[in-house]
Amino acid sequence: TTAAPPTLDLKDCGVYEMTAGQRMAIQSTNFPNPYKTNERCQWEFSCPAETNHILEIKCPAFTLESSINCSKDRLIVTSRGKRDIKCGSDSPDGTVTRTGWARFTYFSNGVIVSTGFRCYIWCKPKP
Repeated sequence: TTAAPPTLDLKDCGVYEMTAGQRMAIQSTNFPNPYKTNERCQWEFSCPAETNHILEIKCPAFTLESSINCSKDRLIVTSRGKRDIKCGSDSPDGTVTRTGWARFTYFSNGVIVSTGFRCYIWCKPKP
């Protein structure tokens, strides 16, 4: 028999507490179809005890409008001591946080849209 694929634990904007080994997912509205204009969404993930865990981020799909300094559509990934602003095809895929906490802030402006993103966040014990 074939094992069932893992379910997609897709989260709306909000604050979430995870347990070790848990995977959650975030995505832009309408993904994989074009997202809407003038969107704002923030997700916050914590995996206690924060100092004993990391978050691993995988984004198999990521296409936002490109702009200089990501001034238009963007996904900001904030973790302890680090803040990355992503847009275009510059994905946060492969990011590993130093602790078990991260915030994702997504903005789209009022003009050009694209297909958006889907990212998975895993809570893992620190190696």
